[in-house]
Amino acid sequence: MILVLLLNGHIDNIVRVHKLDPSNIKTVKIDEKKLASPGFMKSLIKAERYEKIYFACRETVLQRFHTFMKFYIFISDSKKGAIIDETGDIREFGKLKLFFREIPMLFVEIIASAFIVIIYYIKLPIIRWRMLKKN
Repeated sequence: MILVLLLNGHIDNIVRVHKLDPSNIKTVKIDEKKLASPGFMKSLIKAERYEKIYFACRETVLQRFHTFMKFYIFISDSKKGAIIDETGDIREFGKLKLFFREIPMLFVEIIASAFIVIIYYIKLPIIRWRMLKKN
C-alpha cells in the first residue's frame, strides 16, 4: 500500500503522470497546518505499514517544508518515499542527503535569520535616531 499525502493539486493528475496504481493508493488530503504538527503527522504515517509515502503537490518548486516532509518519511516504518507533483517532478528521499545536506542547511538558515534580526534590532534605533536628529 502506498500513502499519498495530498497538500494541493489534483490526485488524478498525479496518479496519471507518475503511473501509480489507483487501487494500491491511500490518499489523505492535508494542509500546511497539519504538516507543521509532528504529532498528527506521526500518527497518520504510523497508522498502517506503507511501502512508500509520497507527499503530493501542484509543483515541488513552489512547495515549502521539503525538509520536514523528508523527515516524516524518515520516521515512518517504510523509509521509502518522495515529494511528487503534477508536472512529473520527483524529489527522492535519501538519508544521507537529509542528514548531511538539508538539516545542516536548515540550521544555517536559522542562524543567518537570527543574525539578521539581531543586527537590525541594534541598527534600527540608530537609524531612527539619525532621522529624528536631521528633522
